[in-house]
Parts: sequence; structure tokens; C-alpha cells
Amino acid sequence: MLLLAVALSTPVLAQSFLGTIRGAVTDPQGAAVSGAAVLVVDEATGIPRAVDTDSEGRYEAANLRPGSYRIEVTTPKFKKFERTGVVLRAAGTSRVDAKLELGAVTESVTVSAEALNNITLDSGAIARGLDEQQLHDLPRNSRDIQSFLLLNPNVLGGFDDIQFLGGRSYGVSYIQDGQASTNAIFGTVGNSAPGLDAIAEVQVLSNSYSAEYGGLAGVLVTTKRGGNGYRGTAFYDFNSNGLNALTYNQKLGLDAEDLAGLRSDPNSDTHQHRWGVSLGGPIKSGKTFFYANYEGSNDKAIFGGGRATVPTAAMRAGDFRGTAINPRDPLTGVAFPGQVIPSNRIDPLAVKIMDFFYPLPNRGTISNGYGIYQQFVPETRNRNRGDVRFDHEATKNDSIFLRGSYQHYDPNNITFEGGNALTNLKIQNRKLDTASAVGGWTKILSSTTVNEFRVGYNYDKTSRQSVYSNAEVRAQLGLESPPSISPGRLGYPSFQFTAGS
Repeated sequence: MLLLAVALSTPVLAQSFLGTIRGAVTDPQGAAVSGAAVLVVDEATGIPRAVDTDSEGRYEAANLRPGSYRIEVTTPKFKKFERTGVVLRAAGTSRVDAKLELGAVTESVTVSAEALNNITLDSGAIARGLDEQQLHDLPRNSRDIQSFLLLNPNVLGGFDDIQFLGGRSYGVSYIQDGQASTNAIFGTVGNSAPGLDAIAEVQVLSNSYSAEYGGLAGVLVTTKRGGNGYRGTAFYDFNSNGLNALTYNQKLGLDAEDLAGLRSDPNSDTHQHRWGVSLGGPIKSGKTFFYANYEGSNDKAIFGGGRATVPTAAMRAGDFRGTAINPRDPLTGVAFPGQVIPSNRIDPLAVKIMDFFYPLPNRGTISNGYGIYQQFVPETRNRNRGDVRFDHEATKNDSIFLRGSYQHYDPNNITFEGGNALTNLKIQNRKLDTASAVGGWTKILSSTTVNEFRVGYNYDKTSRQSVYSNAEVRAQLGLESPPSISPGRLGYPSFQFTAGS
């Protein structure tokens, strides 16, 4: 996907995560100060952007990367004005007005903090965001950015996906570092989202935002950048089995002695290991910067647990005595004497097929004579993901960035071939592999003209495959080889029986 945007003292035309700092410069009497030199400095990298005020004392620095900035205003006969800690959000606008004081340029007035104002004066957009510190501190069980979206009052968890403003997620624009990352089929956030420690900010645009984003709502994700100082993080989380309560279904029908043994049962063991490391800093101070992040997890949880109605061992041998079932002879239509099918009338192949799909009961029988089968199966899922970003200031008017992300999740979900009740059957082979790459070049042509060139690529592959092969099932059941299906063909076996007349 290729995106090209040109800014002429107006917001960019394509979906962008870059922001704008603007304001007005006045003298002590409130009159406009024209021709004042305004320096907008990125506090992380020290990279400056120089603009001048116009005839009405206004200035604007567009296409700035999200972050913290310092604003300096200098002009003859007035003290130097300096404002630090100006936070610019993704695709946001920050206003910094400067009221100059008479004095020498060598003197300065520094504003390091002002009262927090949550009202955005230069945009009618209704937006709510989470910064790096909030993403780190807020208690969430998941390290996926999608779960943090639910903290927004305009976002709800739906039965099929998250819902924005009471509607489905279809039509929502997901932008990651300016690159569209919307799932092409269902309109949901792409699986190639960066790792949590690689994200600097998340913005949810709910209403009255710029038409460049379109759709029902907009979600902007911005990754972290390296700066002139090195910074890094490392973490390790461990959730042991002793902290996890047994589920209701696990305890159902068990006495105190059985429950005591269940806690130490290896089939009830669960745990979760999560680890990660990140590092960012300068490759060449004031010129080239990097930020890299890696996360991994090993999650063992309990799956299955559905209750399946299955035939008992007596039923499989043709004995239906004591049940409500009266088997009939398919040749004559007359019920078998004593509710028992003679052994010579039972096809061994049919018994093999029945045993293949339906296990013997392990939870007793019900009133109609059938048995109940229920089993809980512990399975482990492994996940690894990484992100790397490079920012380079080629000249004072040219800045370039590149960011790449990769994820491997195996398995990404646990799905039994026969559903959550028939856990005797195998588990499907499910994997998730994602990758994304985005690059941008911002060119300052003049104090009022900025060109932004951006290119990106998303890769999202979810595989879901049966593990049963034609040759394996045929050998296990003693069937003839179907002429139209190759021996290595994978798929869940199915059979169709036709009753005799």
C-alpha cells in the first residue's frame, strides 16, 4: 500500500499519524509580533524545526512526529520565550501561545508546566488516548493492544468483535505509524499490531475527526522512537498453577477426596510465563536512532470440558437392556428379542468407526441409558513477537523512519476436531504468522510546505488444518482407499450411513 501526502499549511490529505504545533506570539499589550523566530525542538532527539510568525503573529509547525517538544521564541527587544514539555499526540494538534516580555534576547522566560486543559481548542474531534505510561501501568491480563481499546467509553466488547459507538467494527480505520492495518475481510484490527512495549501511544477517534480517516471510527497506534539517551525495559511474569482456581466444570460431581487429588493432577496443571526486553537509543547522536522490542510467552491452560453423550460398552456390544432403546432388525423391522442385537449381526467396521469418534463414558450414565464423557485437556501455546524501528535525520529538512514487526503464534488457538466435548479426537494444527513494514520520508520544502511520502506492507497468515490424513484413518479403520483422494490428503473424516430396507 502506497501513501503520498502534501501539506500546504493545512492537515495532510492521507491517513497520517503526524501532528501539528501551532500558536500565536504577542507582545505585552496583546499585539501580534510578526517575523518572530520560532524553534520547535524534539526533546527526545534534539532535532529542531524552525518557522517564523506571519503578519498576524501566527506560526505553525506541521507533520511532527508524536512526542514531547520544547518551543523557543526569539525576536529583538523581547526576552526569549521557552516552553518545555509540550506533548503532541498522534494526529493531534497542540497550541502553544507565547506572550513576550520586554527585555534583552539574552534574558529568557521559561514555562515548564501549565494547568492541564483537556479541551482541544484547535480541533472538533472527540478523541481519547492512552500514552506509554498508561499502557505500562494499567492492569490488563492481555498484552495485546486490542484489549486496551475497551478502556475507551465509546468502545464495547461485542459477541463477534469490539464495537465502536454501539455499532459493529466494520468500517473502522486502524492506522499503525500511518500504515493502514485493517483486516480486509471483517474490518477489525490486524494481527500484525506491534508489541505492547513498542507502542508509544494509542488514540481512538470517536467523532468529528478529520475526513482523511473515514469509517465509523479511527484507531491510531504510534510506536516508540529512540532518542539521544539509551533507555530499555525488561520483564518476566509468572502465573503459577497454585494461583488458578479450578473451574466449576472441573469440580462438578467430585467429592472432597477427589477434589484434593485433582489439584495435584498433571491434567489440571496450568501456568503462564511471559517475558520481554526492549532497548532504544542513538546510533549516531542527533542523527540516527533505533528502538527494538521482543516479547515471548508460554501459556498452558485447560481446554475441552464439554459433556458428550456417548454409547456405553454394553451398547457397543449390542446390549440395550435397562435402557429406553428397542433396537429393530433392519431386515424385518421387528424388534430384537430382549433388547439385544446378536453379535453376528454387528459389523466390526461399524464398531471401529463408532469407537473412533465416541469414547467410553467416564462420568456415569443418564436416565435413558447413555453414558457421559467429559475430559479436560491441558495444552500449551507459544508466542514470539518482535519490533524494530529506525529514525534518521538525513538533513535539517529531511527525516526518514522505518519500522518492522513480526509475530509467530503456535498454536494461536486450541480447536478439537470434534468440538470441546469429544476431546478424545485430535487437535487441529493452527498457527498465526504476521509481519508488517512501514517507511516514511518527510521533506520540508518551505516554512509552509511539507511533503510526506509513506509506503507500507502487511502480512497476516492464519493457518487452520486438520491433522488426520487419509492414509492414517484408512489404516486405523481398515477401509479401502478412496480412488479420488490421495493418501496424504488431510481432513476431518466423515461418514454417511444408509439404512437397509
